[in-house]
Amino acid sequence: MAEKWDGVVFLKNRIEAIDQQWVENVRKTIFFRVGAFDLPHMEPRLRQAYMDTYCITMMGFWNVSIIMQGVLLETLVKEIIFAKEKKDFRKPFGEAIDRCEEKDYLTDVEIKFLRQFKDKIRNPYQHVDVKKIVGERKVRAWPIPLENGKIGESLLKGIEKVLKGEAGPGELTSYKNMRGVGDVIKGTIDEQLALPLFCLVERFVRGLSTKYFKVT
Repeated sequence: MAEKWDGVVFLKNRIEAIDQQWVENVRKTIFFRVGAFDLPHMEPRLRQAYMDTYCITMMGFWNVSIIMQGVLLETLVKEIIFAKEKKDFRKPFGEAIDRCEEKDYLTDVEIKFLRQFKDKIRNPYQHVDVKKIVGERKVRAWPIPLENGKIGESLLKGIEKVLKGEAGPGELTSYKNMRGVGDVIKGTIDEQLALPLFCLVERFVRGLSTKYFKVT
């Protein structure tokens, strides 16, 4: 007889996993230990975007972290425009970057960083372009035959054979061959990318906030 699903136990285990992930991420990022919340002056909406991104990243929600990093940078750019023009800029992120370039609000190096992030990271993640994110990467996969009326049992047996090394060498498979494989590959990319990327974005946001926002 199948064990009854316990939502309370599941939630408790999930919270514990998040706590452990938070501790591990803080250990990996020294600068957070010496003043994660000792931030330069930021307008409220930028500070809120920063804190949202920080917390999501520390909890290990890698896909959301990368999406929020794009939101954070877009908020930063639009707050810089507001600081210069005293009115909200309501157009898309790309046009906000263009505005900062045309008006010399940002340096060439800052513009380059923002454009590269927008084109290579922000847009694919914002639009769930899994094919672009995973590219031609491949993973090794093993076909598992399914018996009618015994799908769950077949899967368990198949997975057990793979883990024991009894299912043969498998074969390299890509997103092109199987759509679901793309999501598996993307999950690994997200995990490897999110935290180091946030360290770069965080440093960039701190630097520009110190440079462009003044307490009045």
